[in-house]
Amino acid sequence: MKVFAQDVNLPSYSGTGFNFGSASLGEIFSQLLNYAIVLAGIAMFGFLIAGGFDLLTSGGNQEGIKKGTNKIVMAIVGFIVVFATYFILEIIELLFGIKVTG
Repeated sequence: MKVFAQDVNLPSYSGTGFNFGSASLGEIFSQLLNYAIVLAGIAMFGFLIAGGFDLLTSGGNQEGIKKGTNKIVMAIVGFIVVFATYFILEIIELLFGIKVTG
């Protein structure tokens, strides 16, 4: 059975590490998955700074403190979810021999 996503020809971006060429959609996803933890870490850092800024500028206001604390907690929980997902995919790869991550 022919899957149309396998016929996608993307340009090769030299110097960026993205060598898609004539890769299938699954191979592209596997290559991009390696950058997910880095992007999640950058996003977590940004939300930690934003939450800390909300805490600093709250001036003792309970609503501002709650808002800043929620940003910090959700940033950490989101990073843990992405990190756990990556390791669950690694375990699936080990158990079933399926190449999921690049």
